[in-house]
Amino acid sequence: METPDIEQPEKLRFVGKVKDPKYIEAAKEYLDTNVPPMPPELDRSKERDGQVQALNKALQGFARQELEIDLSKRLPTINQYHFFDDEGYQKVREMNNSPSGSVATYSTSGHMLMKEAPSLVETLGNANHELIHVTSYRSINLCELSAKELRTVRAHSGYQNERNKALSLLDEALTEITNIQVMAQHWGGQDQLRNFQAQDYDNIAYIEPVLIVDNLIKKAASNEGREYREVLTELQKGKFLGQAQALRVLTRTIGKEGMKKLAKLIDSPEEAISFASEMQLADAEDKIKKLHQGEKVDLLENITPDISIQLPKPPKRLG
Repeated sequence: METPDIEQPEKLRFVGKVKDPKYIEAAKEYLDTNVPPMPPELDRSKERDGQVQALNKALQGFARQELEIDLSKRLPTINQYHFFDDEGYQKVREMNNSPSGSVATYSTSGHMLMKEAPSLVETLGNANHELIHVTSYRSINLCELSAKELRTVRAHSGYQNERNKALSLLDEALTEITNIQVMAQHWGGQDQLRNFQAQDYDNIAYIEPVLIVDNLIKKAASNEGREYREVLTELQKGKFLGQAQALRVLTRTIGKEGMKKLAKLIDSPEEAISFASEMQLADAEDKIKKLHQGEKVDLLENITPDISIQLPKPPKRLG
């Protein structure tokens, strides 16, 4: 049996008018050493360091086994994980202009800032979501402000266009679906994570977009006579490698006009229900309605059984 070729992508891709290698190297060095401003974080423990190292290992295992990608050049150090109490994370929100529901975010230089949640599985799940963002394809627009000054601006993060936020919710939903998949199928191989169950991660971020993207994948697979996991893997590989052509499977499912509407979809239950109805995503439409009527619904049954969710809490937002 032949060993599949494993692709090892670079940490970042630099785009824009500045092409001089010495400037690109200077930008790389800056981003490798830059620590964003932040309030005092919670004291670190050996246990927490072990947990975040295990997050890295679990994601690397997922990427190699499921996607044939080696994330070695993108994995952060333990010093790029930062955890805060309620007061500290409120200051993070203020410093980053984040919405009130934000509980985690990440910087251009790959530092991840998380609020310590009431449950440990949620704290680590939120950290894993940010880790998936940081290790996905990211391009940086390198702008020359003067002969001695450059500026780095995010261009793309996964499928999201950072300039106009196009496909933002698609990328967030795919990130959270991947988060749950890694939790369910790869945390068990890590001593520091094996006691945490995906079923206990009950405060799922971007729940309406997750239900929409899950239904889109089901519909695409059905239309093309393929397996759900095959379509999901294709989309995940595109997200990690910066291959926008992977989205063609969704374009074939809902058409170019449907993709334009998906690109502009805003984060609201009403908008999600309207989009699901127009795209004939009956499963997503029904589940979103039930959630907002206080009912419990099952989700992501093609990834792991026994995950169900209600909406007793305000919606959670991750970076």
